[in-house]
Parts: sequence; structure tokens; C-alpha cells
Amino acid sequence: MTRLLRHPLLHFFAIGATMLVAAQALQPMLRALETPTLRVTAADRQQLRQQWLRETGVMPTDGEMRALLQWHVDEAILFKEALRLGLAERDPVVRDRLLRNMRFVQIGGPDDDEALLRQARALGMLERDPVVRRRLVQRMRHRLESQAMVDDAMLWTAASALQAMEAPAAFSFVHVFFSSDLRENPLDDARAAISRLGSGQDAPVDGDGFLLGAEFASKRATDLAQLFGPTFATAVASAPVGVWSGPVPSPFGVHLIRVSAATEPPGVRAATLRQVVLHARQDAEKEALRIGMERLRSRYRIIDAGDALETAMRP
Repeated sequence: MTRLLRHPLLHFFAIGATMLVAAQALQPMLRALETPTLRVTAADRQQLRQQWLRETGVMPTDGEMRALLQWHVDEAILFKEALRLGLAERDPVVRDRLLRNMRFVQIGGPDDDEALLRQARALGMLERDPVVRRRLVQRMRHRLESQAMVDDAMLWTAASALQAMEAPAAFSFVHVFFSSDLRENPLDDARAAISRLGSGQDAPVDGDGFLLGAEFASKRATDLAQLFGPTFATAVASAPVGVWSGPVPSPFGVHLIRVSAATEPPGVRAATLRQVVLHARQDAEKEALRIGMERLRSRYRIIDAGDALETAMRP
């Protein structure tokens, strides 16, 4: 038994087991050391309350305070991530701001830009200058938004297909008018006329003169509703192109209509498509920002006295 206890192999396994137990015990501590910590102090919360009070004239409600805390944490995370990725060193606006600050406050000292930038960082100007912080937060937010999986060509194609499914906005048509003032029964006359047109007869249809003319080009449905009433406008909008339709009543009498074109007015289609593409891109960027922020929040350990922030960040 004594010889077994002295065997090197047994010592090897014992040491390995001890190291494994120690590693498992230390793992939570190592993870805590690796996880960056973000602290929210009572002074931070008070500053948020005072800022809200100055801007609104009232103290924030509990829900508004939770939103302020979330915003404060997100801004701090974006700033820390910008520093971690080295955006401050590469951003020309930040460099120029720091150099201006140093040359304003410094009398004598180095003239070398890099030396001045090192001094500015050592003095904590990156953290304390509001312009620098705002710039770096914006850069980081834009970096997350730019991860949106959006292809402008695909968006444009989808927008075009969507608009093609919608009712056209303007119509060109001719009409034959049967006046209720001049005829005893204009509806019967219109029915007889549409029957002849439908049977393929080439004989012209005699209608009555209309003050606004017999042809209309690129009229919107809203315009037609004002001129002829909503029933007439609906009939034109739903009529097949190149075919006589009717009778269609209006305040003036009865009409037969033939739509020759149903198209967007010049310039409207392109402008509408641009808006559809713009809104789709904005929605995609918002979603990319939301996903990116969730990912970044999971990397940080948030510490706030009184567990106020933990309550604020619960889904």
C-alpha cells in the first residue's frame, strides 16, 4: 500500500485532479475579470433627472427614468466600444478637436501632433469632452447600422413590384355624354349605345356636347371625383383599358367611358419609389442597431446601486 501511494503515476493523477478542481473554482472569477464592467452611480442618476427636469419642467416618472438609464448605459457602451476598436485614433474630427483643446490650454510644450494627442488622452479629454464623446458614439452607432443586410437594387425591385400592384394614380379617357337636361331617358339611350358598341357595330354613337370636352388626359381619381362625383371616379379607376364601359352616372347625366391609359403622372413614380426604398433601408438599419446593441450589452456587467438599472433593463 505504501509503495502504491509513492507511485509517480498516482501523484500525476492527484495533481491533475487538484488542478482541474482549482480551474473549475476559478473559472467564474476569470470570467468576471474578462467581462468589462460599467458602473452607474447615484450621481449619474441624479444628473439624468436634472437634465430631464431642465428640458421638460417636471421630474421623470419611473418609466421615463428607466428609459433614461437604458439610454445612459447604451451611450456608455457605445463609447467604450469605440475606444476599444480604436475609432478615436482614426477619426479626423476627434483628432482635430483634441489638438484644438490642447493648443488652447497649453502654453509651451511639444508642437508635435502625436505628442499632443498622447497628452490629451492622458488628461482624460476623450472621456470628458462632450463633442468627442458624441462623435465616437455616433461613429459606433453608424457602424452597427451599416451591418444591415440591405441591397438597394433588391429594394428598388421590390418597391417597383409593390407599386405595380397598386391602383394607378392617373387616367386618360374619352367619354360619350347623355345629358339629363336634354334627354327624356338618358340612361336608356346610354344602354342602347353601349349595346351597339359592344356588338362591334362601326356606326358612331351620337351623344350630347359636354362643356369640359370629350377627352381627358392624366386625371387623378381625386380630380375626377371633384369634377364628376365619386361614383364616376370609381368607375374610371376600375374600368379596363381600351374597352367601352358604362353607363356611368354623374350629376350631369350618364356617360360611356373608354380608358386609353392608366399611368403614374411624370415624376410621381420615381419619387414614390425613392421613399419606399428609403423607409425600407431605415427600418433595416434600426433592426441592425437593435441586434447590435443587444449583442454589446451581453458583453458587459452592469453595476448600479439599488438594482435600479437591473430593473430598467428587464425585457
